[in-house]
Amino acid sequence: MHIHHVNIRTKDLDASIAFYRDVLGLVHGPRPDFGFPGAWLYDQDKPAIHLNEAVEPLACPMWVIRVRG
Repeated sequence: MHIHHVNIRTKDLDASIAFYRDVLGLVHGPRPDFGFPGAWLYDQDKPAIHLNEAVEPLACPMWVIRVRG
């Protein structure tokens, strides 16, 4: 079993991209146009982190983890 990817909502997309890129060493790469702001960060050739910019206030953080086994 391994984690396929993690989906994270954020109020500050640019700061989140910078964190995952600069601190964790992930690469900001291509993402399909879903009609809302977001970014995909890659671990080598795999999209590991999916960031979605929240347009409404966040009551609490939301994480969605997809596991393949």
